[in-house]
Amino acid sequence: MLDQLVDFGADTAGGSLKTAKAAAVLVEYLSCSDLDADVMADWCTGLTDDQKELLDLNWPGILSEAEAICGDPAGEADELITAGVTTDFENMALTEVPDKLVTVNTVLTGTAG
Repeated sequence: MLDQLVDFGADTAGGSLKTAKAAAVLVEYLSCSDLDADVMADWCTGLTDDQKELLDLNWPGILSEAEAICGDPAGEADELITAGVTTDFENMALTEVPDKLVTVNTVLTGTAG
């Protein structure tokens, strides 16, 4: 699941849709699971320099989009559909996801650079 954070460059063609899709995958995952901080830190340690650059480039947009999905799923629906996301976020329990995103952000921004 974490690899999708570095599978594209947010500044490339289609980057905004790829960002939306990556955020959607993350939100969907966090809605029913936790990401272990040690696992995330180990994943970051294993990134190549190019992947670390992509994470630094991509993560702010992914985080912002993930927060937007949690805050207003209906408002993000059109963009997500355009990105090929079919998950019905409006009918999901997303109340715990924002706190989980804080944890993910802390680990990724503290170990990636």
